[in-house]
This record gives sequence, structure tokens and C-alpha cells, in this order.
Amino acid sequence: MIRHITSAIGLISASLSGYTADVCARPIDLEIEVTITEFGPNGKSWDGVRVYLLPFEATTVTPPEPAICVYTDRGESACAPNVSTLASPCPDSFRCAFKVRIAEPFQYLTISVFDIDAFGRETGREVAQLIGQSLKSVEELVERDLSSEQIERGAIAVNERRWTWVETVSFQRSIADGERPERDVRSETLARQHAAMIVPPQLTAFDRGRIAAPFDLRPLGDCLYPMPACSYGYATVLIRSEALEEEMSGWD
Repeated sequence: MIRHITSAIGLISASLSGYTADVCARPIDLEIEVTITEFGPNGKSWDGVRVYLLPFEATTVTPPEPAICVYTDRGESACAPNVSTLASPCPDSFRCAFKVRIAEPFQYLTISVFDIDAFGRETGREVAQLIGQSLKSVEELVERDLSSEQIERGAIAVNERRWTWVETVSFQRSIADGERPERDVRSETLARQHAAMIVPPQLTAFDRGRIAAPFDLRPLGDCLYPMPACSYGYATVLIRSEALEEEMSGWD
């Protein structure tokens, strides 16, 4: 009888373990609410410029167009909106809520906040096309291939990079009380490399600037609803997820 009871307990335990693993393997839907500060690290507005023509002042300054990308220790990434678009779901707004789905189980999560600035995009495209046309004329004159089409495509592609990096923060999902979160190199490296690929060209090396500093690292529960939003230098972040909220409420 004891043997049968032990076997039954083993089967139940195995079933529960399998159920837990299955739950952890399910996709996680996240709603991430971000608020961007009014001014960037240089003390200026994120979008647009002020033009002074005495005695008048003109401005193209507008509130930011928020966007985010998330990265995990499994190498997964997801952006909202897609990086190929220049339209934020919250135009001219300092606050926006984004929905993303993480398909693979993760232990570490890194979130990057961006501002989309499409100002000057059409002018940049026209300039790139003008450069290409000018080089084509020179090619015909000197009867040499100067790679005009390749240069034009490259200039247009660079001009499309309109996502300005605002902030990146990191989280560890499961952590025992009293323990400090550990940093995940993979997700943070992915975040840095991706940001460098989509931000506009800069006079200084972007990957050796502010983004090279260690990201703020916290337990995921610190910024998970119903906790208040976490404040950082240039943004606040609040994460909502029914699955994660249920998971972490079981730790109490």
C-alpha cells in the first residue's frame, strides 16, 4: 500500500511539475507604459529645434513620439511600433502604453525607450536623391562607375533612422527576497547593438556614449503593477501583465 501511495505522489508531483513548466513556456503579454521627460540629456527638447530670426522666433519643437523595444536573455526582441515605421501610436505625447508579446520563456528583460522624430525626413530623402542624380551625371561625364545608386540607397537608408534613444533599463524576473538582481550580458548587449543600428548618425561614437554606462537594474516586481511606475533619468516605466502579476502574487 505504501508503495502505491508513493507512486501516486510521484505521478502527481510530475504532473504538477509538467504543468508549471508548461505555464512558464507560454507566451507572456506585456503592457509597458512609459513617460518620457520633457528634456533630454543636452537640456533640449527631444523633437524639433528652435529657430531665431530677429525679431521673430520660430519653433518646430513638439512633444516626443514614444516607442519601445524589449529584449530577453533568450535573444528575443520585440518593438512597438515596428522599427520600419515612423508613426508612434501616441503622437505628440510624453506618455504612451505599448503591448508586446514575448514568445520564449525568459529570466531577464531589458527595455529601451525611444523617441521617433520624423522632422526633416522628406528633406533628407530629397537631398539623398539629389546626390545620387549628381553622381550619375558625373559618371556619364567621366565614363566611370562611381557607385551612384549604392551611395543614394545608403544615404536614403541612413536618413530613415529616426529613432532617438532615450533610456534603457533591465530587470530580473525571479529573485528571492533579500537577494540582489544579477545583470544579464546577452539582453543588454542586444539592446546596445540594436539601438546603435536604428539611431541617426552622430558626430560622436554612439556606442561609447551614455548607452555604454551600466543600465539601471531592478527586480521585475519593483516596476510591475500594482507597484508604482519606476522613475529613471529620462523616463518612467510601468509594466502590466496578468501572467506575471499572478506569478509574483504567489510568492507572497
